[in-house]
Amino acid sequence: MRSKVNTLKRSKYSQQLILLGILLLLILIMSIASDRFFTLVNFSNIFRQQAMVAIVAAGATFVMIIGGLDISVGSNLAFTGVMYALCV
Repeated sequence: MRSKVNTLKRSKYSQQLILLGILLLLILIMSIASDRFFTLVNFSNIFRQQAMVAIVAAGATFVMIIGGLDISVGSNLAFTGVMYALCV
């Protein structure tokens, strides 16, 4: 039983390492393909676009830590986006 748990842990870490390697490979390819990839403007755009996702993820994390399961976060975000677009 113990070896099965160790095997599962190893496979989880190996999958994470493979994904990290793919991410690093993509970063390398994009930095070679474009001279604008490693610029402050690009990183600023990336962080600005991911701010909403980070806020929603932080809220959902607190709900899960407390022990609740709230799957309405995504639907509330979508509804708020639609309402904002209609008001603008």
